[in-house]
Amino acid sequence: MTEIIDDDLQVNGSLDLRDDFNAGNTLYAVGRPVGSQDYIIKLVGSTTTSLSPGSIPPSVPPNETYLKVNDESMGMDKLPGINTVILNPNGTFKAKNSHNILENISQWNSWADWVNTTAEDGDVVALASYALVLSAPQDGSAENLLISIGAGVAFGVPPNSPFALLFIKGQTRSISTIGALIYPPNVYSLATLQVSYHKLLKPFSGRVGIGTAEPRGNLHIVSDGSVPLRIDNSEENATALSVNGGGTSLSNGSRRGNNTTALSVKLGKTVLSNHGYTVLRVVRFKEEEGEIAEFVRDKGDASVLVESDPGYGAYLRLKNNRVNSWKAGMDDDEQFKISYGKERDIRNSEVKLEISRNGNIIVSDGVNREVLKFDASHAALYIGSQGNEGDLIIKDGKGREVFHFDSNYAALYVGANGNEGDIIVRDGAGNERIRLDGNQGDIRLQNADCAEEFSVKNMEGIEPGTVMVLDEGDSLRPSTKAYDKKVAGVVSGAGNLKPGLVLDKKPEQTDRLPIALMGKVYCKVDAQYAPIEVGDLLTTSPTPGHAMKATDPLKAFGTVIGKALRSLDAGTGLIPILVTLQ
Repeated sequence: MTEIIDDDLQVNGSLDLRDDFNAGNTLYAVGRPVGSQDYIIKLVGSTTTSLSPGSIPPSVPPNETYLKVNDESMGMDKLPGINTVILNPNGTFKAKNSHNILENISQWNSWADWVNTTAEDGDVVALASYALVLSAPQDGSAENLLISIGAGVAFGVPPNSPFALLFIKGQTRSISTIGALIYPPNVYSLATLQVSYHKLLKPFSGRVGIGTAEPRGNLHIVSDGSVPLRIDNSEENATALSVNGGGTSLSNGSRRGNNTTALSVKLGKTVLSNHGYTVLRVVRFKEEEGEIAEFVRDKGDASVLVESDPGYGAYLRLKNNRVNSWKAGMDDDEQFKISYGKERDIRNSEVKLEISRNGNIIVSDGVNREVLKFDASHAALYIGSQGNEGDLIIKDGKGREVFHFDSNYAALYVGANGNEGDIIVRDGAGNERIRLDGNQGDIRLQNADCAEEFSVKNMEGIEPGTVMVLDEGDSLRPSTKAYDKKVAGVVSGAGNLKPGLVLDKKPEQTDRLPIALMGKVYCKVDAQYAPIEVGDLLTTSPTPGHAMKATDPLKAFGTVIGKALRSLDAGTGLIPILVTLQ
C-alpha cells in the first residue's frame, strides 16, 4: 500500500517501512539529506596587506581570495571589494558577482539584492574580500539579510582585515571569520573557512542540552532529581571547575524545596584537612515563610554559605562544626555588617564590624559595646567605651611597645628598651621646631627667646624689636626716655629670631604682643649717644622704642635690657641682643 503524507513528518524513534514511502521534498535522517553527496567547501578572503600562511619569511601574496569545492576552483572573481559565488545544493557552480564597496558603500545593498534574487533556498552563498573591505551599513537590504543569517560581524570589519562569509539561503545561520592582526598597524592573516556541506547545512548551534530539547544557554542541564553535573579531579592543585563571565546562572528550579542547593563545590582532603569540606553552597530563601531556607547539615563540615534574609538580601555565612558562625552582608540602609553568634540569621547575631555608606567604621567588643569608631565625616577616631577603656599601642619591627597611650590614666608612653622615644613637631614648611629627646632627656626648641604676652595700650607703629616699658593698667607702651626703670623687654619676632616659647598667649585678643623676657632677640638701638660694641649693656634711650649703650653705671642699675651681640658705630639699627633684665 502507498502512504502519502502532505505535511512534515518528524520521527524521534525508529521508522520501520514495510511498504512504499514517497517524499515530495528532501527526506532528512540525522540532519543529512538522504542520498545527497557531501563535499568540502574552502573559502579564503584576503586584502592587499594580508600575509600568506606558512611563508618564511612572511610575505604578502598577490591574491589569495578564492573558493574551492573538493579542491576544484569555482572561479571566484578577484576584484576590489566583496566577491561572491552562489553554488547549487550539490556543490556545482550557479552564479558569481563582485561589488566594489570601496567606491560606494551602498554596493552592500546591491549585493544583498543580487543574492535575494539569484539564490534559491538551499543554495550555498560564499562571500570573500579582496584589496580592502568596509563594514556593512546598518540600513537597507544588506542589514536585513545579514541579521537574518546571524552575520552581525559584518557590521564591524576593520578596513584592512580580510573577511569571509558562508551561509545557505533560507537558513537563519551562517559562519564567518575575520583575519587576525599579525603586525600592527594593518598586516593581517588570511580569512579562511573550511567546512563540509552537511556541517554547513545543519551546523553546531553552540548550545548543548542535557535532559532538555530546548537549551537556554551554551550548556543547559535539567535533572530528574539526581546530581545534574559532577566533575571529579583527583590531581593535586588542579581546577575542577572555572566559570568566567557575567551572565552565569545557577538555579535549582524549585520555589518550595527546603534543602535545594544550586551550587555545591567540595574540595578534597589535600586542600583543607582530612575531611571533605563544603566550601561554597548557595541556598534559596523560602519566600512563603519569610525565613531562611534550611540546608543539609553534614556532621563535621565547614561551609561558606551564600544565604538570603529579609532586610539583608544575600549574605555570606562561614561555619564549621561548632555552634557559632560568622555572617557578612548589607542591610536595607546599605550598611555592611559582620556579625558573630549561634543564631542562624545575620540580623539577630552580635554585630562586630559595621561599615556605613558614608565611610564610618564601628567595631564592637564581646558585649556589643562600640570600642572603636572611625568617623569619616569628621576624620575622627574614637577608641574605648564606658566599661572598656581604649588604649592605643604601636609596636616596632621587633615587637617592642614603642607607643602606648593609656586612656585609663591619660598617660602617653613613647619609646622602649633599646628604642628611644622622641616627639618631633614641624612647621608648615616641614622644618623641625620642637623635639622632645627621650634619649637625652632634653626639650629642644629651634627658636630663640622666651616671651610672654602683654596688653599694649596703643598698637599703632609698634614693630618687633621695639623696646617696651610698663604703663598704667598692666599694659605696655614704647620707651621714650633714657635709663627708664619701667623697662619690660623687647617685642619678640624681629629678623630671623622667633620666640621659642610664648607664655600667657591669648589668640582671641588682638591687643597683645609677645615680649622677650630672656634669650636672643633683635632689638632697635640708637648709636648717636655712644657707639655700641659687642658685650655692652643696653638701656632705654630718648629715641622712642630704641635702646642705647648704658654709659652711667649708677643710672644703669635696674634699667638694663641686655647685652649687645653685634656692634653699631652710628645711627639707628636692628641688632641681636641677649635679654638679661637687671
